[in-house]
Amino acid sequence: MQGSVAARGLFSSALRSVHYAAMILVPALLASCFQPDAATVAATDYFERLRPLLHENGLLAERVLFQAARVYNEGDKVPPLAPDWTGDVVPLAEHLHHQASFVTAPDAYAEQHAKLVDLWGRRALVYRQIGEAVFTADLATFTEARKKADELQLEEERWFDHLNAAIAPLGLMVDPYP
Repeated sequence: MQGSVAARGLFSSALRSVHYAAMILVPALLASCFQPDAATVAATDYFERLRPLLHENGLLAERVLFQAARVYNEGDKVPPLAPDWTGDVVPLAEHLHHQASFVTAPDAYAEQHAKLVDLWGRRALVYRQIGEAVFTADLATFTEARKKADELQLEEERWFDHLNAAIAPLGLMVDPYP
């Protein structure tokens, strides 16, 4: 009898060990099955670094639209735009460019990120030119700067389209104006 009790105790102990091993092994195996690949990790890492900039970019777009709405809504009585543009829109555009230059993109996105930094730098410069043209009432400079701003907006849209096409297979998407 004592032998069978000892055998049952040994068997019970072995079952508990197997049970506990399974409790540890199954989650570990499941976790290893769902580990993201390196491309997904790099894309997610880049998105997390861009997230604050995207919010600031959305704020910048809102401020530009607000200025345009002021002109449109005032009709014949155009409000003084130069102080608001150069005091609100331009500093925000310059800050966005400055902050973007501090983001270190993962290797897979470094070249594309450099293009975005350059694009946002050129946009900040053009927004400054628009403000100066409005302040000096220089219609030719304003028209040229406005044309450049429109071209940069399209270039920015293409940049985000390119990024989203690259990360779409990973099930990811970036909204440039969250």
